[in-house]
Amino acid sequence: MKKLRLIILIILLMTFNVFYSYVTRTVKIYSKNVESSNFALSSPMINNASITQTFRSKHENLSEISIRMATYGMINKGKLNIELRDVKSDKVVANTVMDMEKVVDNDFNVISFSPVKDSKNKVYKLTITAKSDSDVQGVAIYKTAKGKYAETLTSNGVVEDNTSLVLKETSKKIFDIETIIILICFELYIYLFLRLLYRFLA
Repeated sequence: MKKLRLIILIILLMTFNVFYSYVTRTVKIYSKNVESSNFALSSPMINNASITQTFRSKHENLSEISIRMATYGMINKGKLNIELRDVKSDKVVANTVMDMEKVVDNDFNVISFSPVKDSKNKVYKLTITAKSDSDVQGVAIYKTAKGKYAETLTSNGVVEDNTSLVLKETSKKIFDIETIIILICFELYIYLFLRLLYRFLA
């Protein structure tokens, strides 16, 4: 009977561990070593201005991208066409239109889409194109030194060396080996500690 209870407990514990180990991971495409106060800004996104960033996804289930933008403290008129494309297959992963009026100033603006199951190590191209009649007013996008997963940044057709958009990618519900190993080690530690305590008090 004790063995049966132990087996049931182990099964329940492992089931919990597996479910708990499906996590959300966010990866910075830009350098982690640059203070936000030293970020630069792109030129205002006006008329048909465009900016393109390619990056390599670290995990499976790519589900969101977050782009840090600035509004110059103004209510900007116009729209941003935002497209995310798998470079190798040329498949569009996400395509949305954002009103410049709704851009959050000096913060990350999130674009969500259906998870891409096989996104790990694939290269994606993010293209942001302005649709605005203004010649002077438009949002800007933060940029800084490129990080490990950033590849090429192009602004209006011009490549910017060693530069990346301040961009993050988020993958949801991915099975994380590190999490389950840490969890099992913690559970073993608690088990051994309780056994030792039981022997000491017995």
